[in-house]
Amino acid sequence: MVHILPNTRPQEAPCPFDADDEILEQVRCGYLIVPENRSVPDGRQLRLVVAILKSLSPTPEPDPIVFLSGGPGEKSVEYVPPRTTSPFWTPLREERDLVFFDQRGTGFSEPEFCPQITEEAIRDYLIGLSNDERVERLRKLLGSCREVMESVGVDLSQYNSVASAFDLRDLRRALGYEEWNVFGVSYGTRLALEVMRVAPEGIRSVVLDAPMPPNVPLRAEFPFNQTNVIHRLLTRCAADSQCDATYPDVEQRLWQLVETLHEKPLLIRGAAAGLPDPIVMDSNLFLTILSMVMYNESLLPLVPLFIQEVERGNTAMIRALLQPIATLVQEQSRGFFMAVECYEVAPFNGPDELHRMRGSYPEVFNRVGYIGAATADLAACDAWHPFRAPPELGEAVHSDIPTLIFTGEFDPITPTNYGQSAAVGLSNSYVIDVPGAAHFASPWYDCTRGILGSFIDDPVSAPDLECIVTEMESVRFITDVRVTPGISRVGTLFGPGSSRQQLAGLGVPLLFLFSVLAWPAGALYRRVRHREQHVRTGFELQARWAAGIVFLLAAGFLAALAWVIAGMLAENPFLLLFGVPDSNALLFIVPWLLLIGCVLVIVYTVLIWKRSSWGLTGKIHYTLVALSCVVFTSLVFMWGLV
Repeated sequence: MVHILPNTRPQEAPCPFDADDEILEQVRCGYLIVPENRSVPDGRQLRLVVAILKSLSPTPEPDPIVFLSGGPGEKSVEYVPPRTTSPFWTPLREERDLVFFDQRGTGFSEPEFCPQITEEAIRDYLIGLSNDERVERLRKLLGSCREVMESVGVDLSQYNSVASAFDLRDLRRALGYEEWNVFGVSYGTRLALEVMRVAPEGIRSVVLDAPMPPNVPLRAEFPFNQTNVIHRLLTRCAADSQCDATYPDVEQRLWQLVETLHEKPLLIRGAAAGLPDPIVMDSNLFLTILSMVMYNESLLPLVPLFIQEVERGNTAMIRALLQPIATLVQEQSRGFFMAVECYEVAPFNGPDELHRMRGSYPEVFNRVGYIGAATADLAACDAWHPFRAPPELGEAVHSDIPTLIFTGEFDPITPTNYGQSAAVGLSNSYVIDVPGAAHFASPWYDCTRGILGSFIDDPVSAPDLECIVTEMESVRFITDVRVTPGISRVGTLFGPGSSRQQLAGLGVPLLFLFSVLAWPAGALYRRVRHREQHVRTGFELQARWAAGIVFLLAAGFLAALAWVIAGMLAENPFLLLFGVPDSNALLFIVPWLLLIGCVLVIVYTVLIWKRSSWGLTGKIHYTLVALSCVVFTSLVFMWGLV
């Protein structure tokens, strides 16, 4: 890669991710060298990786958009290739370059924090440890990593939003932009606000989606915020006659389930490679997963169904859901996350804040069994580093930079009132509460995408919010579901955790089952070549017809299942975690017909060996067809596709 020197434009350089030439032609990559500690400019230096997704315009506007990822600790540059075709990012590229960078200590940027912190922290959530046990293990991990990092000269006091804010200032200057537009999501909004506080020069406009303002005790308030959003969502379900009929008393059942899992956790065996086996779903893990489920607007309509299926012990659904969640969490640098949390979150989310929240909302804090988990990680901070933010970093940011703020109606981590908290000191800001939205609202709707694009084009004018009123609606719950654990099992079968043996288990019987086609193919060949047709007895024709019908049932079932899954992927892929729409329920009669057909084919196989005039090769072929039918049908039943 090419070192981007201050006040120079980057040259073309190899990007650190794999992509084809068509994508690489749209991207410029490089890195910026910054001092780790700006008070020691000649000291340790860091390389920060940047990727610029070029505008689609031959004459782009001079003010690009720089994107700040969430976390803290999430990657950004690695995700540039799919953003080249994104329906969200493409309109923003029409007139402007898009700048993505990996914050110090994240992604491809230096330094790399000990990866075992991330790996073990995820594992510790899945094996049923108490909060105290988890904190103690985290202390040991952080202490070991601290020794490693300090041995190579890393200054842990310099991994926080203030240091990254100055990195952004230097990056803008190095890229030669007089102005740019800052777009932050989740933790990225916290970084954006800090840039507005300490290095505001050159910022033309700011977009904050799912704001995390510094003047709220987010960690201490989390149990109340999550419980409040759950209550509002499930109250909406109770007010919907169809949802209430399908999932009666769902909120009461939820909290009873929390108590049940606290007393007797659910063991989930056979998880994907890299995850513990068994996974222990206790009340902490259940509510953590529920929070992650509510992060996504496509999963919000399925929350009552998710609660019902955990209540029923649907481990297939839970396994299928856990794998992408674990993968998503693994993309975050836990070491950097803790560095930031310990510096600028711990001082403002301590025991006093928890005590205040417990006193204000005792009905919440006494009921929720996971209260200690909200701030448990912060108890390990002393093992990581002793650096804490001064009081002024917990105050609201004051600025007159034009700012657009999005909040989601059912965001479980940054609730709607955080938009107003962020806007307290922003004299030129607009807060938009998006109905039915979850965490990170702007990318998913034509309405919000249009508002965002118009604001960046003209940040001095108030946004037109008519579509929020006329087009946006709250959650429409999905109630017409035929729960079928096999659907999620099939999804994981072909996912990253699948094995060649599993795929062979499906492929081999299909191969022999499809060999039924050899009979009509052979007959057609003889007819075309005008060769004498072999005369079959009525019994032998019946045997072939039986095998042919079984083949048609199997092929039809697979084709119909693929069609249904394709439709679900287009409509709401998360429904695959649970089953299929009720309108497709008749599809699962086919496996029972297959079972009957297989029994008939087995009977014919026995009779063929006893009385048929077929030769040995024909008998072996028919026997293999029968065996493949048995194996295929067994797999269908074993996977729960009934």
